[in-house]
Amino acid sequence: MKRKSSSLDDITLRFESGSRSACSSLLRMSSPVFDAMLESGMKEQEQKSIDVTIASKDDFDLFYDLLQPGAGLVGKKKIVEKNVDALLTLAKYYQVSFLQRACEEVLLSLPASVQRLLQAKEHGLARQQSRCIGALAESCTKKDLKMIHEASPDLVLRLAYTMRGYSEEEGEGEEEGEEEEEDLHYQLYDSCSATSAIFNFIRRFVRLRNPTPCAPPPPAIPGSPGASVYSRPSKRCGIASYKVPNVLRKSSLKYSASSAMAGGHEVPLYGGALTCELPRTLTDASAFREVPDHQEVWVDTGSDRSVVIEILEAKEVPDGQAIDFFLSDLAAFNEAQDPKVLENRSVAAEEVPHLPATARCLAGIGEQTVAKFREDRGNRVRIHAAAIRLPDVSTDILITLNDPEAPLPSEPAEDVFRMLLRSFRITDWGLFGEG
Repeated sequence: MKRKSSSLDDITLRFESGSRSACSSLLRMSSPVFDAMLESGMKEQEQKSIDVTIASKDDFDLFYDLLQPGAGLVGKKKIVEKNVDALLTLAKYYQVSFLQRACEEVLLSLPASVQRLLQAKEHGLARQQSRCIGALAESCTKKDLKMIHEASPDLVLRLAYTMRGYSEEEGEGEEEGEEEEEDLHYQLYDSCSATSAIFNFIRRFVRLRNPTPCAPPPPAIPGSPGASVYSRPSKRCGIASYKVPNVLRKSSLKYSASSAMAGGHEVPLYGGALTCELPRTLTDASAFREVPDHQEVWVDTGSDRSVVIEILEAKEVPDGQAIDFFLSDLAAFNEAQDPKVLENRSVAAEEVPHLPATARCLAGIGEQTVAKFREDRGNRVRIHAAAIRLPDVSTDILITLNDPEAPLPSEPAEDVFRMLLRSFRITDWGLFGEG
């Protein structure tokens, strides 16, 4: 049935097929987008017409009816599965928030799916996102995971969190249940293999079995600087223990790898207690996954290059063997093949100008081949390592730059590591438990 024009209609809306009249005042009151279009001096205001390219005339007719004063509950009942997608697209495009909420109410009653999850992400529907993630955490397939990762990798992180919650609630199952969980773990890895940061997150939080406990750390000597710092076993058993910084950990400033320009800039570490310069292409990993309190992790998502800074209890290892010790421990933790130490040296004071005179710095380069889960062929990684030994506070600071063979970032790893060490400084010694 053809809609009758109102005496208040003063503008024409043109569609791919057909046109209709509308009230510009109603459009402007309902939508900031229409309001901007119809301001004085704009083309649409002068021509008294607007081209609508994102919807058919029939879909817009219903959208316009729902903008009418008094539409209320009667109008909302017109939103059904058949038209909710088109109405949601119009509501988002023209920024009609009350209609977006009405569409979300309808979507919450429909079956959850990957498509509905991605739609909720695109349109900012928080409740629908949470509902779909909860449902998919119990029933998603490998195909679902790949689809989600290709469209929105951050949703895989939320899905992993939710899966972990279900896993912990169910507890340790029988052998058959464990095999199913392991298969799911492989599915998660396969879906995320292009993004190592996401894989590492999932490997940590979707746990298949209880981790093998490490030997407890030796007790701190009463009255020593380390005695006021809580110690606990590290996931790398060879290192034995790490320090949890004494200051309350704050999220470092986040930088976008995609939009940042090349070059270095100073970044705060451990809430600003340490600082150094890093390339702008590196992003704080805590922006998208949990990072242990004793670590700072910065990643280049385009190249898989990463920088890790760790605060550790001082090791009873001679300086001449420190780099070999730490690189060997990393290789054991990574289950690496063919680990090699290519270089081992003492760092001159002019290379680390901001460290105190009592500090000792050792540096070296190692290589190891790391295979990701079921991959037959490992990835060769070159590791630039530095151990900053602080005897006054019984602490070792381990800095590693992990540099995969390919793809190669624009800045040579040697230059990045040299810049990092030259700019590295300690601004708050309370980080190590003094006072």
